[in-house]
Amino acid sequence: MLAAAKGNKEVIKILLENGANPALVNKDGWNSFHIAVREGKLDIVEILLNNNPSIWKVSSKNQRTPLHTAALHGCQEVTQWLLSDCCHPVDVRDACGTTPLMDAIRNGHTEVAEMMIKEFQILCPRFNGQAEHFDDAFKRALRKSNKEGMDEVTLQQFLRVYCVAPNPNILAELKILVKVFMKRLALVIIGCTEEAQMCANPKQVYPDNLYLMKYIIERAMTKASISRTLADINQHDTLGYQLLHIAAHSGKLQSVAYLLNELHVDPMPTSHKKVTPLHLAAKEGHLEVIKYLIAHGADRNTTDDMGRKPLDMVSVNHKCCMDILQNRTADAAENSNSLG
Repeated sequence: MLAAAKGNKEVIKILLENGANPALVNKDGWNSFHIAVREGKLDIVEILLNNNPSIWKVSSKNQRTPLHTAALHGCQEVTQWLLSDCCHPVDVRDACGTTPLMDAIRNGHTEVAEMMIKEFQILCPRFNGQAEHFDDAFKRALRKSNKEGMDEVTLQQFLRVYCVAPNPNILAELKILVKVFMKRLALVIIGCTEEAQMCANPKQVYPDNLYLMKYIIERAMTKASISRTLADINQHDTLGYQLLHIAAHSGKLQSVAYLLNELHVDPMPTSHKKVTPLHLAAKEGHLEVIKYLIAHGADRNTTDDMGRKPLDMVSVNHKCCMDILQNRTADAAENSNSLG
């Protein structure tokens, strides 16, 4: 964990080679992968995944996932990796009902939010729309074989675990892999297939490769189009707070502007207790957010389920917020045009 936090790739490799377990967790339920994700260290994320392809599936004690961590800290490359290569569920919730998208909005990381909402609609873009959903360990073996050359030991290990049944009659399909899949791996398999077809009992000669062929054709080259589930912009946490509530509460004007101008969310969503984003911005004294919300249709006179208006939530130390909510100043939109 310390090596992951420091970003020391060589130390991590040495530790893993000598049997270190990257899946061990600390008192909060975090493992070394959570820490690497928090630091935005994509190279270390790759190393840990190659060592343990399922390591990303562990949640902390409060149900925080690696995607929550990446989104909260604005780690764009790691977020992309988790979504497209690990097929990480995008709307997973922690113990408070918070999704990764909410975390990105909370800290003003609108680029990360955009990625979860609009980008990477195919699980594995490298297949140009045909590529689909591999089991994690098998996918890591393929990537390693493609990048580092044919590692026979690694490949054979995964073949024995993941292959289904022999099928020597798929040479044409395998040749397609040369164009759309991983060229080095496909060529090696094709070579084995051509030799195997000359044998009376090819299963006895090249059992692993024949198993692999059927697996690839059935799992990697399926013609069905599988799209990644995109983040739901209308979800709410356990308090009933939606994205605009969260942005207003944290005072992130960039997120507020993004939600209103790009996603066109309702400026007046209500929580379980009828609290609006304007209530929360008023409570926290976020003057610019208050102005922006009012300029985009938020009602100063709305009440929660206790009959409180946003003005009633304002601290006495935030006189400027009081003035805006009492409409004592010039039009609130006057200073809110810079962000749309």
